[in-house]
Amino acid sequence: MTRRAELTRGRIARLELGGTVPTPDLAARLAVALDASARVTPDGDASGVVLTPHAG
Repeated sequence: MTRRAELTRGRIARLELGGTVPTPDLAARLAVALDASARVTPDGDASGVVLTPHAG
């Protein structure tokens, strides 16, 4: 995952723990690395990203 998304383990850990909201570019990289679709919901403090796996 770190190699496919071009991220460090620390960055992935922060994302998993909710310490940061990924940018649209990062969400796209994560989606490609996970073979998923990304939906970014910009809403001030409630911004978020939902990754949905592709059927397969």
